[in-house]
Amino acid sequence: MASLSLPQNVWRSRIAGAWQAKQIGIALGSAAQGKSIASALQFYAGPPVMPENCFMLELPLHYLAALQSAGLDFTGRALLQAWQHPALLQNVRYAQPAANLQAGMAPPASGYWAGFFREEAEAAARADLWAMLLPCVPEKAAAAAFYDSIQDRAGEGVWAAMFSAAVLSASLFVQDPKALFAIGLAMIPRSCAVTRAVKAALAAAYYAEDWQKARERVLQEAPGKNPCHAASAAGFFAIGLLYGAGNFGPTLCIGVNCGGASTAVGALLGAAVGLMQGQEAIPAEWSQPLLQTPLAVLEGAPYTLQQAVQSTCELALQSIGAHGLPLSLPGEQPLSTPLTSQTQPDASAQPSSDQIPAAPQVPDETAAVPVNDILSALPWAQNSQAAALHSIPPQAQLIFCGACTVQAEMAEAFATVPQQKHTLRIVLHNAQPDALAFQAALQTPPDWAATGTGLQQTVPPGANANFSFVVHTPQPAASELFDRLALHISTQSDPNLLNAAFILPRSACWWTAGPFANHDGEGYDTVYAPEMRFGLQETYAGRFGQIVRWQRMAFAEPELALEPLFMGSGGVCYGQAVLLARSTSRVRITAAANCGVKLWLNGALILRRHSREEFSAALQSGSWAVEAQLLPGENRLLAKWIRGNEPYRFALLASDLTGGILPAVCCTTWE
Repeated sequence: MASLSLPQNVWRSRIAGAWQAKQIGIALGSAAQGKSIASALQFYAGPPVMPENCFMLELPLHYLAALQSAGLDFTGRALLQAWQHPALLQNVRYAQPAANLQAGMAPPASGYWAGFFREEAEAAARADLWAMLLPCVPEKAAAAAFYDSIQDRAGEGVWAAMFSAAVLSASLFVQDPKALFAIGLAMIPRSCAVTRAVKAALAAAYYAEDWQKARERVLQEAPGKNPCHAASAAGFFAIGLLYGAGNFGPTLCIGVNCGGASTAVGALLGAAVGLMQGQEAIPAEWSQPLLQTPLAVLEGAPYTLQQAVQSTCELALQSIGAHGLPLSLPGEQPLSTPLTSQTQPDASAQPSSDQIPAAPQVPDETAAVPVNDILSALPWAQNSQAAALHSIPPQAQLIFCGACTVQAEMAEAFATVPQQKHTLRIVLHNAQPDALAFQAALQTPPDWAATGTGLQQTVPPGANANFSFVVHTPQPAASELFDRLALHISTQSDPNLLNAAFILPRSACWWTAGPFANHDGEGYDTVYAPEMRFGLQETYAGRFGQIVRWQRMAFAEPELALEPLFMGSGGVCYGQAVLLARSTSRVRITAAANCGVKLWLNGALILRRHSREEFSAALQSGSWAVEAQLLPGENRLLAKWIRGNEPYRFALLASDLTGGILPAVCCTTWE
């Protein structure tokens, strides 16, 4: 394969520029984070201050340490070490996936289950690391970003990370935003919201509309459930590159002024400009205010820009050699010498609805390629490796065991329900050079019953074996949120070839009753019979005079799907559950809703709230949360849910008083 050439000192300047400009972009973007209206920033809103525990920087730095220790493994296995950090449990956007991973749940399920923020842009803001470690190979960078992002994100959160990694991997040489976006779009599904958002930005540029109109187009195409949705962030990233015309300040300001996930957008735009132009291109007025600010504080010690650049360059050099990447780094060159064609964005080209095909390769004997032949030098849009990842279900768990990979997935629902049968589907990939004749068995918790089909197979090298188990789960007794299982694979020559351990979450078990009337909002204060007579054998007169009884409902995630109870209109419903605790403890209970809720714990009213506001199923310390004391064993919980005109949303979460989630406090059993 042909290789592109970049003087080594220039390459190091690009790496340093990416890290430094990323820090600048995060500091700038924090002023517009979460805003639903456009801002008008032209510089820092005040003295730049880095967000506390900025994991957009800290996690990549932890990743560097993990990769230095474990080796260049881009399948995510080495990254698990970084996710053990206790501070992640205190951050609202990372707490749930960190707890999932620390409990033993494998990705991508770890990023999916109970993830209210799973389609937000935090993982995309880490994509620059994979671009720096895998330069000039967009599909490899996109694949590495996939395995990183599925740790804590799903859906559009993953596609945005893959798109960003591919764009940044190519940006060392490809400078035209339209060409970069075509490369990035080749790595993700054509139908996803990230694709629509980027194409909306391209369409606005084609019609010579201003960036504010481009922003409106992006939001129309990819509105998102949350303001910081990854798809809109990808569109704002595209707007910054298209409308900034390669100028540092305008590129960053236009992107972050779009609002939403502006810190992630600022991080991506900073990394892009740094990789394209190098550290010397960062204007002093932008860099000087942050010169004394470390990139992060890790284990109580400041982590400097110089350390990050050194670690990144060391690993990137290993990666270039080990993976045969098409980049050569000859001797030094004066940094003032033009390095590549500085193609400016051209808003006159109609964006294509299709992804660009892979460009023809230059013959292998070509050692270096002139700058004006860059787009034809490499198969920039080759995407077979990235496209193969699109079909992995977000609820699955990937377990890497030597030369084999196990994919485990529940067929009917992601979480188990007591006293029901569930189908567990298994895909075993044989990456060994020889055929694998095996026998499979499933190790389950006590009292589970499991039967399997297709448990004896011979799978050729590079192929998959598919088989399944039907498991029956008993009524759980322990106060645990997960059940632990393991797939055991044996052969004639090796009775313990592999043991793939994974966990399955338990559904939240509630007794529910309703609906009752909520005329003109009076239901919030009206005391209905379940508040006085809450025995599970009781019957009541409902909203339409019908007989209402308590019925069992199981919910796979902390956000409860309660709309079937309300039957599509306003009303009042009740729920009972048992919170199991191992010992007496002070906890914070979050009962998040978008309308009204009351909560009783062990007979005492602990929370009452009626407010129509944006719903957030995340650990909070505000008005939807309350401190309470749990007693050892069973703690009885009664909830009153009040629905207005909008579909009702409710989530119940428990944390310690510092915000760390408590997976052992759960309601996974009925009486």
